[in-house]
Amino acid sequence: ISLFFVLSLILSFLSRVNFLEFLKRTFIFIPLYALVISFPRLFLGNQKDIVIRFFNLELGTSFASINQFLAFNFRVIVATSLVVLITMTTTIGEISNTLKKIKLPREISISLLLTYRLLFVYLTKIRDLILSVESRTVEGRVGLKETGRLVSNLLLRGFEESELVFLALKSRNFEEVSVLHRDERKY
Repeated sequence: ISLFFVLSLILSFLSRVNFLEFLKRTFIFIPLYALVISFPRLFLGNQKDIVIRFFNLELGTSFASINQFLAFNFRVIVATSLVVLITMTTTIGEISNTLKKIKLPREISISLLLTYRLLFVYLTKIRDLILSVESRTVEGRVGLKETGRLVSNLLLRGFEESELVFLALKSRNFEEVSVLHRDERKY
């Protein structure tokens, strides 16, 4: 696993991408998320090779659990680094053409392209929602109830937007509409 990570570092250096940006994108979000998710796995199981005592709390772990924890997190880092490297060095059009050449199912390729195209639209909507809430609150804080309303509002806007995109694609005779959105209604 570490060999693949070293290979991704060498490839990033050879492809002349901004190395600090590459490391930042590789390590910031997804590996930290995987670390948080896999952390409780350390303390499951009956065998306790290492015991940590904190006040009245006693946590134990085994070497096998530590090995699984490290292996999982290194796999996530390697996969993330390779995906980041591909996205930093290749345009979305080239990625799409490559997916077609390796005969990836069209549904996956088109879903990837539509997700990429609409991601920025949804990020703008999220930013606008947060800005509107911050401008209406006194302290700039939002409670749990208001956060729930924002998330549901965003979900409803997303459904409306996806329906508009579907209708726009359908009106332009997009050939893959039947795959992306199965519409059983007869017109």
